[in-house]
Amino acid sequence: MGERAPLKGERHIGLTKRKLFYWILLAGIVLGWSIQGTGVGMQGLITGLPAMASFLAHAFPPDFSKLPEYLLLMVETLHIGLWATFLAVGLSVPLSLLAAQNTTPRRGLSFLARSLLDAFRSLPDLVVAVLFVVAVGLGPFAGVLALTVHATSLLGRFYADEIEVIDPGPVEALQSTGASRLQTIAFAVIPQVLPTCIAFTLYVVDHCIRMATVLGIVGAGGIGLALVLSMRLFEYSEAAAIIIVIFITISLLDKLSNYLRRRII
Repeated sequence: MGERAPLKGERHIGLTKRKLFYWILLAGIVLGWSIQGTGVGMQGLITGLPAMASFLAHAFPPDFSKLPEYLLLMVETLHIGLWATFLAVGLSVPLSLLAAQNTTPRRGLSFLARSLLDAFRSLPDLVVAVLFVVAVGLGPFAGVLALTVHATSLLGRFYADEIEVIDPGPVEALQSTGASRLQTIAFAVIPQVLPTCIAFTLYVVDHCIRMATVLGIVGAGGIGLALVLSMRLFEYSEAAAIIIVIFITISLLDKLSNYLRRRII
C-alpha cells in the first residue's frame, strides 16, 4: 500500500509551523541587527551598576521635608489626567460613531474619522506637550491638552472597534419600528458597548495620570517637573521621596481602577 496522503488539516498545521519558524527567525535577525544601534548587552548593565548604587546610597533615607508640596503637585497631576480623560471622552464618542462602519452616515466620514484618530496616535506625547507649552505657556493646561489628544486616539479607536462588533439584532429591531439614527444609537448601540467602554475608560484614566507625571519634564505641569529638577540638582533624597509619592498614588489608583472594572464588567 502507498503512503497515506496528508489530510488538509495536517498540511495547514505544517504550513503554520513553518510560518512560525520564519517569523521567529526574522524577529531574531531584526533584534540582532538592532543590538548594534541600541548597545544592548550585559557589559553596559554591569558598568552602570556602580552609578545606580551611588544613586541609591544618596537617595536613602528619602527627604520628605517638602511632602506637602509634593502632595499638591501630585494632586495637580491627578487633575491633569482626569480632565484629559473627560475631554477625550467627549471627543471620542462622536468620532467613534463616525469611524464605526455600522453607525457612520457615510463611508467617507468613517475613513476621515479613523484617519484623524490615527494621526492623533502617531504624534509622540512629549512632542505634543511641547507644542501646547509653546501655544498656551507652561503649566498644567498644556498637559491637559496634550493628554487629551493622546487619550482621544486611544478611546476613539477602542470605542469604534467595540461598536463595529455589536449584535445587529437590537439595531435592526429599532430601525424596523421607525426609530431615528440617534434613537437607535442611544437605545441599541450604546447599551451594548457601555460596560466595556467604561472599563477601558477607567484604564485610560490610570494611563493618563501616569503620563502626566512624565509630561512635567517639558513644563506641562504636575509632579514630573519637580522630579526632574531634583535629579538635575543631585538632590537624590528628594527625588526618592517624589518617586515614593508617585508610586503609592499610582498603586492606589491601580487598585481602585481594577476594583471598579470588576464591578462594571
